[in-house]
Amino acid sequence: MELGRFGRLLVIHGANLAEWPDAERRQAEALLARSPEAARLRDESARMDRILRDAGPVVSPETVERVLARIDARIDASEDDDDIDPDAFFAALPRPIRGPWISAAILASMIVIGFLIGVNSSTESRQSSDFVDLLSSRSASGYGL
Repeated sequence: MELGRFGRLLVIHGANLAEWPDAERRQAEALLARSPEAARLRDESARMDRILRDAGPVVSPETVERVLARIDARIDASEDDDDIDPDAFFAALPRPIRGPWISAAILASMIVIGFLIGVNSSTESRQSSDFVDLLSSRSASGYGL
């Protein structure tokens, strides 16, 4: 095993060789027996494993409980509320976009999309009818296909 591959496997599997797959573990043990650089990499990886394992949670358990309680309260409040605000969907939009402008924008978008679909469909049907006319004129004139 090369030192570079050993380093990649340390990142993947960690410094504890007992957790490595058998084939890689045997090769790593052989490399460790002959390479002080490999031993240094393993020690550094073991140090990093300890740091990550011993790192405490950033958020206290009390904070987690408080947030979960607030989420539960909001869910309970929303289940009790039968009235759904239709404008709640648009509340995330910037203020100038809200109101009657959003309806106008949606209507204008639908008109443009409909126009483009219509133009595209008529162009395709015209092209296909031109192709049919070409085929029929060739067969009528005796050129055949």
